[in-house]
Amino acid sequence: VSGNGTDSICVQWLGMGNGIVVVSESDSQCEYVDTLFVNIGPVAVPDFVSDYTIRIYPNPAGGRCQVSWKGAGVVRSVIVRDLSGKTVSEQPEISGESVGLDLDNCSPGVYFVELIGPKVRVFLPLIRI
Repeated sequence: VSGNGTDSICVQWLGMGNGIVVVSESDSQCEYVDTLFVNIGPVAVPDFVSDYTIRIYPNPAGGRCQVSWKGAGVVRSVIVRDLSGKTVSEQPEISGESVGLDLDNCSPGVYFVELIGPKVRVFLPLIRI
């Protein structure tokens, strides 16, 4: 980690995978700590992405939205995460090619919907209005 004592920071991450970056800032009067959940994956877009269609509608969404996937194979769970990476909703053991999401307990803002299956792991942005 470089950037100590400045207004910027650089983190060198070796390899791919999940991790946590803790940022601590302080002055003579207060201290603030923020935790960032990081998932480093490949930068390139795999060729198989064009083989299936995934939709979230409506997006932006109010209290409910629908997630559908065609040609992506089995999706075992759909997880809604806030910007910090915290899980706010999870739909495990899904059958079929769509699922409805209840967003009533989510504050307005930006979320990520993660679809997980044996052949697919995709993150899609979702705006809650």
